[in-house]
Amino acid sequence: MGAEEIADTAVLEQDAQPSTEQQVAAESSAVAEMSAEADDQPTDMVAAELSAEAIDQPVASPKLESSTEATRPSSAPAPSAAPKAKRSSAGRPLSAPLANGFASEDHDPAQLEQAKMEAEVWRKKMKEEAAALRSLDEARIDHTLNLDRFDKQGKTVIHVAAGQGHLKVLRFLKGLGAQLGKPNATGWTPAHDACGNGHVHVLRFLLDAGVDLDQVAYGGWTLAHETCSKGHVDALRFLHEEAKVDLHKVANGNWTLAHEAAGKGHVEILEFLERLKVNFGAANHLGRTPAFAAAHGGMVEALKFLKGRADLGKRTSCGWTPAHEAAGQGHVEALRYLHEVGLDVNAANDRGRTPAHDAAANSRLEVLRFLHSIGVDLAKRTNSGWTPAHEATSHGHFKIVRFLQDALGKEAYLGGAATDTQKESVPFPDDGLSWSMPPAISGRLVCG
Repeated sequence: MGAEEIADTAVLEQDAQPSTEQQVAAESSAVAEMSAEADDQPTDMVAAELSAEAIDQPVASPKLESSTEATRPSSAPAPSAAPKAKRSSAGRPLSAPLANGFASEDHDPAQLEQAKMEAEVWRKKMKEEAAALRSLDEARIDHTLNLDRFDKQGKTVIHVAAGQGHLKVLRFLKGLGAQLGKPNATGWTPAHDACGNGHVHVLRFLLDAGVDLDQVAYGGWTLAHETCSKGHVDALRFLHEEAKVDLHKVANGNWTLAHEAAGKGHVEILEFLERLKVNFGAANHLGRTPAFAAAHGGMVEALKFLKGRADLGKRTSCGWTPAHEAAGQGHVEALRYLHEVGLDVNAANDRGRTPAHDAAANSRLEVLRFLHSIGVDLAKRTNSGWTPAHEATSHGHFKIVRFLQDALGKEAYLGGAATDTQKESVPFPDDGLSWSMPPAISGRLVCG
């Protein structure tokens, strides 16, 4: 054989044998393809494949051999066979991943069994997770659509929707069979929440749905009371004109709409009630008029409205006045207004308690300063001999004690203490309460 023939033969052999890079690429492609097929096959099928595979039989490459035979000279020696990747009957390389793990070259039955077991565990786990998700989803739906479930404030989703003014939600809930007028344990209805936030459109929807808007909650609290408390005059007008609700109905203790509106300072509500001929001088069971409520809340504008429509100086059955209320709550401006309109802000009740006593008992320093500035006697005694200083010391109000000493002087502050027979230890008539209770509280319980 000549040199040229030998060179040609070497070139042909090199062309006929696939390179290492070509083999790696072909192997990788086959691995990816067979991995996808293996994912779709049950574990039993994969195991059956491997057990039926001929391990030692090489796989020929007809295409490569035919190409070599066509181009190799007859005198050239046949090229040695290149190693081929072992494949399963389905064409998957033996090193391709199974459903879980890899098949080894020798197909150890223990490894195949382990792979099968891991696949079964994985499938079982996925089924359990799916069941748990379905259970959670069902629980969420049940919680969302349970229309009778109350929160810690005693409200259902219907109360919340009405209170927030979500009419579309209310229509949806109505379609689910919700009882739109159902009260909670205290009698509070979704309509109360709607009134509290002034949602007239919700009230109109509830009325059209047949809900009774004349329901009463605990304490005799009507929808109108809640409306007056929050100052929504449009809602009050709707209750009167469209729902035909009785706006003269009172809550427990004869608490009227005027009491509630005055106590919260809603003058616009008072003006609306005036058109309904409401009596602004009506007293509750303790004898307190709406003027007391206004003074208690420090609502000067409400007091101004009531002046001329009611007697601001009207006393209770045992002599309490709106000035007592303002002083006890620390409302200096309300007390100043009552003084400006000519009321006696030093008037004593039937037991001799003045607004100064209430101010001292409740540590209202600014009130005492105002009373001192207009010349009120801060050393005035009750029927049992107690002064505002006694009230301050009995409650431990040091700043009040120091102010009274500075205002009255040491001699006036310390002189003339009550005698033993004057000490407040005699029970109130017919009530069994002892005067050892703070007089500011005991007096209100008895006298109103």
